[in-house]
Amino acid sequence: MPQGVGAAIRFAITFATALMALIALGRPAAATPILQLSIAESGYATTYVSTTPGNTISFTGNYGQYVNIAGTGLQIIGYGDDSGISFTVQIAKTTAAYSALTISLTETELPASPGTVILFQSYTSATLHTASTLTTHTYYDLTDTPYGTQNLINSRTQTGPLSTTGTETDLAVPIGQTYSITKVATLTPTANAFPTYGPQLYVTVPEPSSFAVFGLMVPSLLMLHHRRRGKAAA
Repeated sequence: MPQGVGAAIRFAITFATALMALIALGRPAAATPILQLSIAESGYATTYVSTTPGNTISFTGNYGQYVNIAGTGLQIIGYGDDSGISFTVQIAKTTAAYSALTISLTETELPASPGTVILFQSYTSATLHTASTLTTHTYYDLTDTPYGTQNLINSRTQTGPLSTTGTETDLAVPIGQTYSITKVATLTPTANAFPTYGPQLYVTVPEPSSFAVFGLMVPSLLMLHHRRRGKAAA
């Protein structure tokens, strides 16, 4: 390999390594997000379920007018600042048109590097055998409050009968502090309803790839090297 080309590649590698170090310095200290779940129906005291950081959360049993609710909440653990929440709910057949049931899943202590743009993407799968209605609301909260509703990401209403996975509106916003996310699902059932539904919220933090920078730099440096050789030969 010509000496100038080798020098150019070594410089590009050094630059890429330095860039990775700067990105690492910009990250907040590692934190373990905390997951919590609540179940509410008009006329009944709200039930709250919590878990230790990093673990899943679940509720199985009767609540209000509802019998045999099975709910499980999950933390979606990704790389770096990437994260998310997902939960599934299954309800035994209703004997009447009960009051609306609201189940909320919230995750606090999510880190965000200064100036980082965070992309929120959410989905809700639902199987509604009757004309029941499922309404979801998705929030992020810069006060890092459990069940915080400071900023609405999106909302969506589905009315059965249906069986589908619905994509909701994405939102990209700059966030430079610890924050919380919350997904709220409110079911208004008819009689003889036995719905299953699964709201999800994904948090993605795009960041520049050092290898992409390296790939862009090398051709430019090689071109500069060849131009200098051409001038020297002339």
